[in-house]
Amino acid sequence: MGFLFKASKSLGPLSPRQLLARLVAFQATFVATDSASAIPVTTTQPWVADSGTWGITSNKAYAITAGSSYPVASVDTKGFDATVKSTTDNTGAGPGVSFWVTDANNWWGAHSTRTSSTAAPYSCPSGGTLSGTTCSYTYGAASYGTTPHYGYCPGGYTYHGICCLLNGHEWVGCIGASHAAGPTTYTYGCPSGGSLSGTTCYVSYAGTATTYYQHSLAIVKKSAGSVSTVSTTAVANTTSASDYVGYVQAVTSGDTATVTARMTSGGTIASASTPAGTPAKAKKHGMLVGPTTLAAVTTIETFDYTPG
Repeated sequence: MGFLFKASKSLGPLSPRQLLARLVAFQATFVATDSASAIPVTTTQPWVADSGTWGITSNKAYAITAGSSYPVASVDTKGFDATVKSTTDNTGAGPGVSFWVTDANNWWGAHSTRTSSTAAPYSCPSGGTLSGTTCSYTYGAASYGTTPHYGYCPGGYTYHGICCLLNGHEWVGCIGASHAAGPTTYTYGCPSGGSLSGTTCYVSYAGTATTYYQHSLAIVKKSAGSVSTVSTTAVANTTSASDYVGYVQAVTSGDTATVTARMTSGGTIASASTPAGTPAKAKKHGMLVGPTTLAAVTTIETFDYTPG
């Protein structure tokens, strides 16, 4: 089975000159039946799963192989220079692009990553006043009253109301007014926690730090089977848990690759460059998925290629 791609036009039989010409620009939208083992096909050159297994899910390309293994899929574009761009559906981090791909053990690429940390400002989600990193508040203590009775009954009699009863019905008089119920004695407690002082409960608890999400652009390469990180560039530091890198793009020109990325919500375009080196430049370019600490996904919504 193969991917279904949307291209600018269909081509007939190709001449030797056309076979050597650079691949024409196209956008792959991956509109096809779900598959866990599909091989992408364009109208000019087939996609090759250089590393890992690739498929389609919900009209998106996706790597069945985890990002920690750096799955790569590429197209032979017939040129060293190209612009490739992977756009995500804003559900996670990890997707990116591959460029100068030779084979499974020799390629260049870039992908998004996401980590998190906590720091000031702090807040008091359970109420109270913040002092440094501690939240404090007070509330009125609960009272528990005990009312004693004065007077006593002869042996064998029980006290009931203000009378002494024997066997529930025989009685020996009733205690006079001076022996009525005594004053109520109150004790206090803190049913919702805290320490008691008088009739007030004092509560302190640790404030909650703000969670920040760090999004980065990692340029990576695999040479002779060994993966290394060339550079890592910050894209954004957000407090939103639902905003991710929206696209990763690479432009190869001469002996330089310039990689850019931007959040789905917009903001500054992050950029980083790397010179060509080892492994050597190659004429295949495409998609890549890399590892990330948080919210790992392997889906790519659209892929764009433009010859250099």
